[in-house]
Order: sequence, then structure tokens, then C-alpha cells
Amino acid sequence: MKHFFLLLFAAAGLCAAESAVSILPHGRLGVGKTLKLEWWHNPAWKMIAIHAEPQKNGGTTTLSGECRFPGGRGAKAEYTLVQNGKDSWTYTAVLRGTGETKHISAGIKIPADLPADLEVGDTLYRLSGKREKETILKWSPVRKNNSFRIVSGTESYLFRGDFSVSIRDLRFSTKENFYCITLHVPESNRESRFDMNITIRREALAAYPVSIAAAANMGFSDAQADDGKGGWTDQGPANDLSCMTEFGKRDFAGIPFEIINPEENGGRSCAVLSRFRRFPGAGTVKFPAPETARYLYLLHASAWVPASGKAVGAVELTFQDGSKTEIPVIAGRDCGNWWSPVFPFENGVIGWTGDNRSSKVGLFVSAFRIPEKPLVSLRFIPGESVWMIAGVSLGNLRPQHTAERRFVIRENKNWKPVDVPLQFKKGSVMDFSVFPRFFPAKDGALRIDEHGHFVLAKDPSKRLRFLSTNLAQDLTVPTHEETDFMVERLAMEGFNSARLHQFENRIYDWTKPATLDFSAEKLDRFQYLWAKLRENGMYITTDLLSTRIVRPGDNIAECRSSNSGSIRKTLTMFSATALQNWKDYARKLLTTKNPYTGLSMAEDPALFALNLDNEAALYHTWSAHPQLLPLIEKVYADYLRAKGKYSSGDEKKRGPEFYDFLKDRQFRIQREQMRFLREELGVKAFLTNLNNNATLDLQPFRAELDLVDAHIYHDHPSYPRNNWNVPIAGTQRSATADGNRSVMKNMMTRIPGKPMIITELQFCYPNRFRSEIAAMTGAYAALQDWDGLYRFAYGHSRKVFRKTPAGSFDHIYEPLGILTGRIMYFLFVRGDVAAAPGPVLCEGWRNPVRGDNFDPDFCDLGFFTKIGSAPLGADIPDTKILPPESWKRALPAPLAKQFRHYQETGTAVSATGEIRLDRKAARVSVVTPKTELFTFPGGSAEGHFMTVRRSLDFSTVSVHAFDDRPLGTSRDILLFHLTDALNSGTVFQNEEARLILDNGSLPLLAARGRAEIALNVDPDASGWTVQAIALDGSVLAAVPAEKRGGKLCFQINVFNPAGVTMLYRITAK
Repeated sequence: MKHFFLLLFAAAGLCAAESAVSILPHGRLGVGKTLKLEWWHNPAWKMIAIHAEPQKNGGTTTLSGECRFPGGRGAKAEYTLVQNGKDSWTYTAVLRGTGETKHISAGIKIPADLPADLEVGDTLYRLSGKREKETILKWSPVRKNNSFRIVSGTESYLFRGDFSVSIRDLRFSTKENFYCITLHVPESNRESRFDMNITIRREALAAYPVSIAAAANMGFSDAQADDGKGGWTDQGPANDLSCMTEFGKRDFAGIPFEIINPEENGGRSCAVLSRFRRFPGAGTVKFPAPETARYLYLLHASAWVPASGKAVGAVELTFQDGSKTEIPVIAGRDCGNWWSPVFPFENGVIGWTGDNRSSKVGLFVSAFRIPEKPLVSLRFIPGESVWMIAGVSLGNLRPQHTAERRFVIRENKNWKPVDVPLQFKKGSVMDFSVFPRFFPAKDGALRIDEHGHFVLAKDPSKRLRFLSTNLAQDLTVPTHEETDFMVERLAMEGFNSARLHQFENRIYDWTKPATLDFSAEKLDRFQYLWAKLRENGMYITTDLLSTRIVRPGDNIAECRSSNSGSIRKTLTMFSATALQNWKDYARKLLTTKNPYTGLSMAEDPALFALNLDNEAALYHTWSAHPQLLPLIEKVYADYLRAKGKYSSGDEKKRGPEFYDFLKDRQFRIQREQMRFLREELGVKAFLTNLNNNATLDLQPFRAELDLVDAHIYHDHPSYPRNNWNVPIAGTQRSATADGNRSVMKNMMTRIPGKPMIITELQFCYPNRFRSEIAAMTGAYAALQDWDGLYRFAYGHSRKVFRKTPAGSFDHIYEPLGILTGRIMYFLFVRGDVAAAPGPVLCEGWRNPVRGDNFDPDFCDLGFFTKIGSAPLGADIPDTKILPPESWKRALPAPLAKQFRHYQETGTAVSATGEIRLDRKAARVSVVTPKTELFTFPGGSAEGHFMTVRRSLDFSTVSVHAFDDRPLGTSRDILLFHLTDALNSGTVFQNEEARLILDNGSLPLLAARGRAEIALNVDPDASGWTVQAIALDGSVLAAVPAEKRGGKLCFQINVFNPAGVTMLYRITAK
């Protein structure tokens, strides 16, 4: 059997690269600024680090040495890099494995959030970020003189040698958010020696504009609509592109284009084509001399856009040899609507935006791979839309990777400072502590009723839905003064619960040898916080294990000490001493008396839910710490012996039997933990576990718990270089347009008869669509009749007791986080959105095994009715369990019709008729008697009570009866107008805002937004006033309003002359 050398490339991200290739300390090969080749040893699975400095002699650099690992494993390495010229190098590596060596590998992981183009031989592979399949390019036999090209910033590197290439998406296997590129080179002999010799050539990337003056047939300005002449789409002066004034050579998304000044070209500046609208004929672009390029770029957009996949037009290329190539331009892939552009496409970056008299408008930059031979002319062919081309360019780079013109958030006409308060004004409209709540000390413990909901044990007619947040890390041990301040603020947020998270290492006395040794000062702070939370009407949930480290005094046989915050999640499942330490910790934590309440946590009715181990599903944690594999294999061998199935070496196999073993361990340990808490400690709180990974294979374990707990994140950040630090990557995807996937899949974890709470929930900053959280979680959680929503997080540091910039998760001083929480209170806690009628529809399951997942189509039923999953044959009240193989055929006919309609059109209306979703338009509306909400890209929206016109940009606009009456008779109404808010000086890689290079600082800047509002107010009420409200609840200014046609009409503008506002109060006498 042949052995193969594996070459992987590992990169922090495709940012601007240095013009150099070099051997770095420890044996890495640096290619530009960010591409780094690293060598790894298998089975040690550690980097081969040579502790020597590279030696340079003229144009030659060498490095050699030996790396040793425990167990006699290691490698000897000799690296040589010869610079052949300014842009050319030869790299030679000879590695000899010592001890047990299966293979030696190295390499580059490309973040899936940052699209990339790779050329292998003559084939282009576009890594667009879409999660499509694990294997993008399969392994193939080694080819002589093969080539591989990768683009980094403004340079391209071409590798040539004897190898083959494979490409995988690691999100399917290791769950890492990266693509992995592997080069396969045959082993030179059978002595664990790996030789390679490759040449590396740098190609400077460039692009240059092409004038379209000869092809232009329209101008940017249009004086008269529909006259077949003038400008742009011929829709008149209110809807043209006269706002485009950047004439001459300009960069858009990093690509240079020449924008024609119509005054210098007979009134013509762009090419506009259509099969169904009348425009003058467009000309042909002829090159003075033949041009050769790798890419053709267009600055363009479309109107009357056809369905995705249809051609908006085509470009016909004519080459010097007489051949022609026609390139289709596809809607939904290469470009989109010029009106309100908010989404980049796979091959369409938003390169420019402006404002005409009707809307935000924009143009896309697209790159099309063309034959690399002399090009003499091109012409545009109309398709199934109106297609507008403002610029053409040629070059050899793609805009997704090289849009290096930084996008910086600064105060200007689009961004203004917003004052975020330390505290809200008591008695103001921002003080939600005035709304009804229950108090643990007075109202007592909770119980779960026959419908699976929380009710007061002493009065089951009183149901509780929780809306709250997480107090994490240092925020679990504030000073007494800080606690008083924070708890008052939490109550004003409308929160009626709290989750205390990751406190274990904060209450530990770090001078002591065991984590059971608590710091007297920190424990006092923790207990005071606990007492104040319950005193202010907040029930509490927490975890028994989250990030607790290991110290020698913990007496864990298999791990003397570790600073890892996750190692216990594996240890506790396999080590008897680790499990005993878990019990000892639980005993001390839960039975210690709180001097401020006189109760231990175990006996305090305020503790309503207790999670065993945070985010610790054994199917996913068993392999997280390789040093524990000997322990796991020993326990596995004992398991096999007990079943009479053991043969030598079986403990190292990872087949179905191994995963049955993991399943058995999960059941055993979970059951023992629950038994211990119930029988030995007398814990009354409801017990839960497995609060992440919304997968079917975990449902049998969840079925034994008291309640289901889940974690939901939309656009969770990734960190291309260092965790929790810039650069920070995101997707900027809309949850509405994505079908609310993060929420919908978690709906399936619900098991009827058990409460459903989400103890970590966030639509993460700086996603521009994050105000969607109000509707996409608040409204749909109410439709599903869930029981708790906990934002993640209020804060992690005591620095929050002074104003701090916004970050990925913490919402204490983030304007959209503050305001969407109030909206969610109305939708979810007050119950403005009704629960879906009828039974919970469940996907049935028999005996799931590791890797089993829910049917993604079944998740979409959650847009219409209550859904979940349950074991087939179970007898659960108000539940209909459908067979997994034939559930579509078992749907009630009306629901089946709605479901098919959603799959075809992307539109869904809930069974209550209150929630309407349109994925393709990125719109969701919630219309109920007491609330109306619209989240949409701009333009108009209309409900029964509120009409919104001329809304600018993406926003959420909602109205709520503050006096708890139906809107039509309400005399006190709140109106929210949410756009965006970002830190001053935030630096993004480009206008797509997918990569933060600098997180910025205070003050926060609010994004512009304006709209016209009309409300169908009570005709019997008079003396209506509209007030703009600051974030602290104080009144900024009166807003002019008048009654027209029985409606109260006024304008809202985030940039009010008196100060930035996203909230209004409308009252009658």
C-alpha cells in the first residue's frame, strides 16, 4: 500500500499579503503576510516545532533540527528555501519520522466566512461560504508538474510540483468553520521519510478599467418616465441614478472602474438593456489593442429582477482568433435589484450605494472567469430583466478577496452619536419593572403543569414565561454597590429571571489547592447578588459545571491540574474521581447557607432550573482532549469485557460499538448525577442538560430530563486568528432570508410535556439585521408556546459598570439589544402573540444513534404551528407524533398545502394568522390586537393599525399598546424604530462588513432611518401627542403630528434635532 505525504495550508484569513516567502521560526513557511505552512506529526498530532533560528546565506535560507514528543515519537526536519528571482522561490523539505510515524502533514485552513477562489490545474474552485458538501475535490493520484494557485490580498501565489489536491469543508466533520486544502505527494521510500520539492511564484494582482463610452445608451438622470430615452431605467426623476456623481476612475469593492461623465459623452454614461422595456440600442466595446486577462468585472445591477437562476443578460466576448464566448449574468448569483440592496450574492459584492428620492440604491461588482487569450471586443445582450451596466474592468483578481478599501464607521450624514445610559429613569417608558411579576420569597416555588409549562406551585392558574439574560464570569461577583445598581437595571429591562453563568472560577480562592476552596469575599458577593435577584422578582437558573478548572487538591486521578475550562466535560464522564469531585462541588455549592436569604441554593424556591453540565454532549466532547484518550479507551475496554465482546486492540476502534458505549456513558453519568442531586442533596429545582447541539441523536437523553434547554445564535462570530480578538468574522446574513435556521432547528428539540427554555440567545453584533431577533425569536417563541428566553449576555466583566463599547454578545449598552428586549417582552411575556392552536406536531423517533439529525423540512412546519419531537408510540397529551418516513403524507391537508406553498415561494403565515414571513423579500410582519411589527428592507408596510411609508434602509418598526389595551382603543402607545448602531471607528475589511479589523470605541453611532407613519387611533380619543424618547426614557422633543382621514400621521427620524431616537410615545388626553 502506498503512503502519501499530506500538505495542508493554514491561513488566518485572506487579507493583504507581504511580498515575500520565508522560512519562519519553528519551521513554518510564511507565504505573504497570512499564509503559513505548518508541519504536523501523526499519531502524535502535534506541530513539528524545530527550536532553531533560520540561517540565511544570500538567497538561500535553511533550517534543520529535531522535534521530540512523548512516547519516543518525533521527526527530523531539513528545510531549504532558495529565492530564484524577485517573485520566484524553490522550497525543499525533507522530514524523517522517528518512533511510530504514520504520516507527516502540514498546512492552510481558509475561513468559510471569507470566500476564496482556488485554481487546481485548469479548474477553478469557488469556496463561496455556502455549506454544500464535505468533499469539494476528491483525492486523486499524483500528477507530474501539477499546479495550484491561491489568491491572497493583492497577490497570487502559484505552487508547482508533483502532487494532487483535495479540498474539504470541515464544517461537516470536525465542525470547524474552515475549508481545508490538502496536497498529496507520494512518500519517497518506506523509511518514514517525506520529501517534497515545489516552486512558488508570486503574481502581482491588478485590474484596469475599460471605457464603455461607445456602448453607453442612457444617462444616470431621467427627466421623464417611460419616454424611451433619458436615463437609467426610464422611471423618471424620483427614481433614477442621478445620485451617482463619482465620475472618472474610481474603486468599487477594490476594483477600479471608469464612470462616464454624461456631460462629456452626449448625455450617455451607462448601458441599459431589456427585452421588454424600450431603450436605445447599446453599442460594442472595442479595444484599441487586444487585451488578455483572467477576469472580466462588471459594475452593474438589475430592475424587474427575474427569479433566481434566470439570466438578466449576457456578455459576448470576441477574441483575436475569431472565437466567441458568451457569459450569462444570473439573477441571485451575479447581481440583484438596484433598489435597497442589502445582500451580497455569491458573485455579486455590493460595490456602491447611494440615495435617490425614493430609496437606497446600489450597484454590484461581479467577476467572471474568461479565457486567457487576446480579447478584441465585447457587447451586452439583454435578458429577462432590465440590466444596467455602469462600468467594465479587466484583471486577474476577484473582488471578494481584494476589496481592501477599508470601511470605517465615522460620524457623518449616515451615522450620529447615540447616548446610551448607565441607568434608566424610574417611572419612564423604559422602566418595565412596573409590569406584573412574581417574587420567589412571596410566591414560592414553581411546578410544571400538565401542558409542560411553569406555574406557581401554590396557584397553578398563574403561569410564568421567563425573559432574561446571562450574568457571566466577573459579572457574577460584583460588589454590593454594583449589584444594587445592576439588579435595579435588570428589573427595569422587564427581566423576571436570571442565569448565572461561568462563576466557578470566580468564587474559587486561587491561593488554595482545590476548586472547592471558595474565596470568602467572592462567595459573599455571589450570595448577595443571588439574594437581590430574588428580592427583585427574578427566578434563577445556573449550571453545576461550565468552565471549572482542575487543581491538585481536587484529587482527580487522571488529571492532576489543568487550566482548560472544558476538560472536566470529558473527565466527569469517564473518571470516577472526577465524578466524585463534581458531586463534592455540587454538595458544597448547593448546601452552603446564604446569609442574605437564610437558605441554601438547594432549598431556595428561587432556583427553578439547574443544568448538570453546560454544553457537554458526550458525542461531541469525548475527543476534545487527546490526553484523555487512554482513560477513555480503558473504560471502553472494560465496557466491552463486561459484554463479553473484547478482543485485544478493540478499545482503539471507533465503530458503531464505540458510539453505543458513549451513549451508555451519557445515560449512566446523567442518571447518577440526577439521582445524587435528588436523593442525597434534596434538590427541588428542575434538572436539565445537553443545552447545545440541536440534533436528533441527543433526544433520548433529553427525554429523561425535567425540561429542555437550548442555545441559539444567529451569525455567531468566528475568529480567523485569535479567539475573542480581532479580526472578527461574521456573515452579515439575514435570519429572515435564511429561513430562521438557527431558531427552527432548535424547535425540534422540544419534547411535549416538558418546558422549553433557551438559556443562550443572541443575534450577534455587528450583524446589520440583528433587530430581527424581536420577531424571529420573540414572536415565534410565543407561537411555539415556549417558556423562557435568555439573551447572551448582559456582560462578562465588571467594566460594564461604566459605559463600554458594543461587542459580539453583550447587550447591556447596545441600543438594539436594549430595545429589542422591550419588544420581546410585549410579544412573549405579555403574550401579545398567541400560541398556535392544536396539538404539537412531532417528528417521531425510535432509537437514534450518533449522527442522526432532524429532517430539515420538518423544522419549517414551525412557521405554522407548534412542533417538536418525541418517541414513536409515546402517549403525550396535546401531541401528534408523525412517522419520520412518511410525515409529509400524514400532515392535515390545509397544513400540507401551506407547507408546499412555503417551499415553493418562501412565504408562510402562522396558523394564528398573526405572523407572516417572506424569505425572498426579507420581510416579516407580526399583526396582533396589541402589537404590530414590521421588519423589512425598506419601503412600505401595512397592518390593521399602522401603516409605514417611505421607510429608508433595513429597519424594524413596531407599535405596542403600553396601557395593555387593544391598539384601536389604546391611549398610550410605544413605537420602536430600530436601524443599526456601531462603535465609532469600527473598521471593516470592506463595505460588506463581514470582517472587523478594529472594534472601535465610544460613542456608539446610530444608523440613519426615517419613515412616514399613519396610525388608526381611537376616533373617540383626542389631544394626541407624539414624543421622541431617549434611551434612558426621558423625553427628547415633541414630534409634529396631525389627523388626516381619521389617522394620526407623523414622521419618524432617527436623527431628531434634539438627539438620536429609536423610540416614540404616542398618547391621548
